[in-house]
Amino acid sequence: MMKVRGRLAGICGLALLSSWPAAQAQDWTADAAIVTDYVDRGLSNSGGKPALQLGLARALGEGFTLGTWASTIGEGEGNNWSEVDFYLAKDWQIADGNLELAATWIGYPGAPSDSDANLWEFSAVLHQPVTEHGQIGLIAIATPDNSGHAGDALYLAVETQWQLDDNFALFGHVGRQWNQREDRAGPDYNEWAVGLSYSINTVSLSLTFSDTPGLDREEAPGPCGKRLVAGITWQPEW
Repeated sequence: MMKVRGRLAGICGLALLSSWPAAQAQDWTADAAIVTDYVDRGLSNSGGKPALQLGLARALGEGFTLGTWASTIGEGEGNNWSEVDFYLAKDWQIADGNLELAATWIGYPGAPSDSDANLWEFSAVLHQPVTEHGQIGLIAIATPDNSGHAGDALYLAVETQWQLDDNFALFGHVGRQWNQREDRAGPDYNEWAVGLSYSINTVSLSLTFSDTPGLDREEAPGPCGKRLVAGITWQPEW
């Protein structure tokens, strides 16, 4: 079964997007998260089971960030797959907004040697504040030669996040996935998610509901449909 993965941790699901540590003023950022389901682009990458996720990033200066991110996933009974990502990102300040371009290598330790699971992804994310407490974002992710000899893939999404007060935030997105080879990657589909997060000090709690309307479970490349995911993320202050 082809794996589907997106660098959306936090963009399209606050707890998951915070899995990609953002390069801030400090040189190093890190996080650790536990989620009840590793959902990416509306599909479960952990078979509907909990996942442990770890991230570490280093700000290199001039807007560059080098980082790694990992998650437990599992792929079928008796298999203990994991996911390990390495990425290089570049940020630009554009007026009040922010543009990030990134290249990410995604590997799957534990996957069968003939699965052709490893892949590259190239992403562009544009965030623009619309009020003092809210922002919108545009996301594009291109995947040449997707996992499992599935051909090229493209994902586009619009996301938003609104800070309700010092602790609570609402977030959500609407996205579409295009796959070149439907026989291996499944059909093109739409997906969306909405969630609520609560943050205090270095800990964030989140609850996210997602769905893939119109996507047949028999044709999908992974568990899909309505999913409710809870997560807890710790980001230490260094």
